[in-house]
Amino acid sequence: MTFATLLCPRATEHPSRWELDVVPKLTSPAGLLSGGAALGITLNAMASSTGRTPVCATAQYQNTATIGTRVSIAVEHQAGRHTTQARAVLRSHERTLLTVQAALVEARPSRWHSLFQAPDVPPAVDCAMHAVASKTTDTILEFTEIRLASGRTWPELDGTPGSGSFALWFRLPGGKRAYTAAELAVVADFLPLATSQSLGRPAAGTSLDNTLRVCAGAPTEWVLLSCQIDGIADRLAHGTAHLWAEDGTLLALASQSLIVRRPEVAGLNHEARVQDA
Repeated sequence: MTFATLLCPRATEHPSRWELDVVPKLTSPAGLLSGGAALGITLNAMASSTGRTPVCATAQYQNTATIGTRVSIAVEHQAGRHTTQARAVLRSHERTLLTVQAALVEARPSRWHSLFQAPDVPPAVDCAMHAVASKTTDTILEFTEIRLASGRTWPELDGTPGSGSFALWFRLPGGKRAYTAAELAVVADFLPLATSQSLGRPAAGTSLDNTLRVCAGAPTEWVLLSCQIDGIADRLAHGTAHLWAEDGTLLALASQSLIVRRPEVAGLNHEARVQDA
């Protein structure tokens, strides 16, 4: 089964109801459903329900799910001439995990006029591998090749606060192609790793929300996630990111608010239960 297939929920007898079983390869090193995967799965359910492509979505995280849990996605939508407004709720055992508001269109453009320029970083092939956690097998990290484009490595985080700027190259299986909104959601969900650059020590975060704005559908093998922690105080941080194709095309914009967490002894966990905050 491919990673793209894992992000596709199963159809049910109801045309706007979908379901999926949480398998290890959809989870973080903490053994919980990845926030990026949860958003990606929900976006695919919305796309299948409406026949249109997501161009912007905002998710609010309330809970998460463990391996073996069956989740359901209920989609409501109202179609206009050119756009569809949709709302989806991802649940497990009547417990709400995630609520998503999104807009969808017939097809996203292949070109996008951007006032931003991609950061000047080395190409992915010239960048060193970046290990996110000590446990990478049988989790979502097994599908995700990550290379450090700019920023400090883990050994360089000596406690000295930094700018919070960070850039990582990501490659998901499938070769050179236009990444789907669901796949971009998975990449964008690594934005909390930039908290380490701001604090100067290993840290990650639990997403409270996640906004994705999809731009062009340019083909690329690698996606550059250029992150910035815009503000951080106590255990709360706000961050933004741009996602770029290898040719400098702006693929998407993302933003998150998150709870800052220290790594566990076993390795840096990307997710944790929101209700534990």
